Amino acid sequence: MTLRKHFALVTFDPSIPMQLRHTTLYPLLLLLLLPWSGRAQQDNIDTTQAVQILQQAEQRGEARYGVSVWRIDEDKPLLDYRGRERFTPASVTKIFSSATALIALGADYQFPTEIGYRGDITSDGVLKGDLIIVGHGDPSLESKHYPRRKGIFYEQVYLALHQAGIRQIRGRIVVDASAYCDEGYLDAWPREDWGRRYAPAVYGVNLCDNIMQVGISAQEVAKGAKAPTFLHPTTPGHTWQMDIQLVKRGNRLAISADRDSRTTRRLSGRLARGSSKRQIISCDLSNPAMALALQLAEHLERRGIELADCQSVAYYDKSAPTLTTLLDIYLSPHLSELIRTCNYHSVNLYAEALLRSIGNRFGSVQQGGCISTSEALRQEMNYWRETCSLSADELALYDGSGLSRHSKLSPYALTATLRQVYRLPLPISDPFILSLPQVGREGTVRNLLPASQLTAYFKSGSIRGVQNYAGYVSYNGHTYCVSLLANDMRHRGNTRRTMTQVLKALFPDSPAPRVTNS
Repeated sequence: MTLRKHFALVTFDPSIPMQLRHTTLYPLLLLLLLPWSGRAQQDNIDTTQAVQILQQAEQRGEARYGVSVWRIDEDKPLLDYRGRERFTPASVTKIFSSATALIALGADYQFPTEIGYRGDITSDGVLKGDLIIVGHGDPSLESKHYPRRKGIFYEQVYLALHQAGIRQIRGRIVVDASAYCDEGYLDAWPREDWGRRYAPAVYGVNLCDNIMQVGISAQEVAKGAKAPTFLHPTTPGHTWQMDIQLVKRGNRLAISADRDSRTTRRLSGRLARGSSKRQIISCDLSNPAMALALQLAEHLERRGIELADCQSVAYYDKSAPTLTTLLDIYLSPHLSELIRTCNYHSVNLYAEALLRSIGNRFGSVQQGGCISTSEALRQEMNYWRETCSLSADELALYDGSGLSRHSKLSPYALTATLRQVYRLPLPISDPFILSLPQVGREGTVRNLLPASQLTAYFKSGSIRGVQNYAGYVSYNGHTYCVSLLANDMRHRGNTRRTMTQVLKALFPDSPAPRVTNS
């Protein structure tokens, strides 16, 4: 069965009001909905100047540009500049991951994490067996983006044990992270990104945004430290390669991952000789399931649960012991909130988790009982190619976040997708639009058109040599889908200025009202 057929199973009732959690944005959202209200005015968009600006910039060797502008209620784009050519998308890839997740799962979907056990409970409250936690890909466990939820999961586990009468565990704490295939870093990602804090792998269990804080001081290095002296969250089992020089002044550390081992890290750089101040650097958390098990054990002991010789173990494959008695289910924030975090802050982990959730729900389960990234992508791309009549060349994605340089898409593919999402029932279109930061005010687009009167919501995307924007513009009573892509970029500042000029040419500020004497 195709993904589109699965989507057809999801029904929406537009009469049911959506709980808008970002109420300050709601008046702006209404502006974007004007075309469907019958109050639209006739627009006068002149694309000639915009095309001239793009051509002149390309003649200067600035970048290769692709632009597609599509009024939401028209049948074809208003501006199509290299609209069908292939571009590296960077983080505008997240548009597809988040939109597809909303369509497939619904705005109120919550990632579950199961809490249960296998074994027997004695009359005096001893669990003779394993406490088992089964993850389903929730990217928000102990996330910095949800500070009010810190510790709630651990306390919910304790309360579940307490209500079941369990006061002691004589077994193991087992964390099952096998819901997603144990791929580690994606082969499609640049080798230099492996191990970086912005490029963590996604697993069936994720913790603290899958980011680990690593710390060491010059004094500790001088004393012969063979590994960092500070790790948070605590994650045992790493092999460390230390290449730190002690110099007169200046601190600069870098961390990288070994290509063939999830747990091998190289810490390199310089530290000022004699300094006792610990230098902290972030990298990916290589074993979030084990880190979760250890933190959970600490919490349970503080709350009075006895863990006599209780071992913590983590599984990333289907060899984990089966949970036989379910005690409780911890639920993530709603998908509408997770999508906002993903797009507003451009969090790669969230995008990859959204992609995999789509595959796990609608894809055919592969050998081993999980869905690979490639399978999830196949399902996603098939849906959008069919829905928007796109060729394979116009939409070829290799990840859900945009880190991969292998991914290619056309400006037209972006605007066609944005237009399709906009025309969906409000329970889908609303949270998607609200997930995009407002141009000139918020997130990664706050410095784009900061003084403009234009109401626009864009997702940005930038990697080396790439600067992209895509989203919605409300102008003169109409809503437009816009994609501005720049590849082979030589200077980011010049490219942004050109894109600003293009937007101002397409959507000029209304002249100020003339003041007359009465």
